[in-house]
Amino acid sequence: MRLYFILVYLGIIVSARKHKHKNVEGNTTKETTQTKMRYIESEEQDVEHVTFVDTYLDFRGTMRKQFALEAALVDHARNMICSPMSALMPLGKLALGAEGKSEKELLKALGLSNSKQIESSFAHLITNMQYLPGVTLDVASRIYVGSESTLNRKFEKHTKQIFKSSCQKIDASDPSQTASMINDWVSEKTRGKIKKLVRSSDISRDTSLILVNAIYFYGSWNNQFSRTYTDDFHSPSGTHRVPMMTRQGTYNYYQCDTLNAQIVEIPYEGGQSSMVIVLPYSKNGLAVLLRALKLAPELLNQALEKMKKTDLILCIPKFKIETEIDLGALYKKVGLRSLFDVRKSKLTGIVDNESVHISKAIQKAVIEVNEKGTEAAAVSVLFGLGSSPLGPNAIIVNANYPFYFIVSANKEQLFVGTFYN
Repeated sequence: MRLYFILVYLGIIVSARKHKHKNVEGNTTKETTQTKMRYIESEEQDVEHVTFVDTYLDFRGTMRKQFALEAALVDHARNMICSPMSALMPLGKLALGAEGKSEKELLKALGLSNSKQIESSFAHLITNMQYLPGVTLDVASRIYVGSESTLNRKFEKHTKQIFKSSCQKIDASDPSQTASMINDWVSEKTRGKIKKLVRSSDISRDTSLILVNAIYFYGSWNNQFSRTYTDDFHSPSGTHRVPMMTRQGTYNYYQCDTLNAQIVEIPYEGGQSSMVIVLPYSKNGLAVLLRALKLAPELLNQALEKMKKTDLILCIPKFKIETEIDLGALYKKVGLRSLFDVRKSKLTGIVDNESVHISKAIQKAVIEVNEKGTEAAAVSVLFGLGSSPLGPNAIIVNANYPFYFIVSANKEQLFVGTFYN
């Protein structure tokens, strides 16, 4: 049998309520010359390329540094899954149509110094995701526009060009039909893993814009786990019997005394994506680890770069996690505040003659780690590598208590989670 890993993420920014762009006296104003000459409405401006730092994980911007850790710390002692990379994608689109304080907040979150870098940064990111060998990674995005609103022509052009977004009109006066339309698209793009995300109550007549981003990931371990068994898992709520799987083999590994944790990398087929498990030394050490990483996320990169090939006896649980979180609250925690304020939002270059703000943001994810996965049965024969006998000095990594994990590819945190029980 094989071990398969299936993960689905979908982030949606729902119900950007419209209001006319007004000056301090309350009168409707015309678009300023400055707005018209912005990057998104300029055909002549050169693209400015981003310089990438050669580290294990890309930690540019507050989103990559803080998002996953903030999500993990929302509620201690609970299983959680999120996608920093996917939550990043809608922000890139919004930055194309932002100015003033909103633009500054977005660029800081994205780790960019100016709006000219948006195109090269996201084009590089999306291209890398499209050609990820050995795994299935589907990325799709769509912009839904209210029937009474008109998407800015330049904004539409650039989102299609950079993010490959499709656009579709919706009738916000019929919330039930609109929610059904969006959920059908979500189900299609996530291969049925997420069937219902949007509720009709999320949509009102004032809705002028909905941004949807869906990602589906499917990967097989480069080497299968050889045995399954049942063992005690020590969680904050007590000891529980859980299904575990084990394998003896050689993995990238590091014992990090700075973080008081063992770190092991489990590669997927193709060699460019992997799961990293960060297992605290102590059974009750995950909360302390998360707070330490929040204060100094670079400590994780320093530890990951010190990993070396090591003989291990690796034991991890089989698990499934489903999470729905308030994405808006997490955006605010990483410094995105003006976008949610009807008076302060400066998203003026997205919908013609309107300034929009974000009224609600939702993130929903499902992750499953097991050894069955009939969907990939046709390619399971590719991953039948057995493990060779190890020497007597093999290190035991037994994840039978809470740990932090990251699914990464090309220096990006595709998905991040915590497993407590």
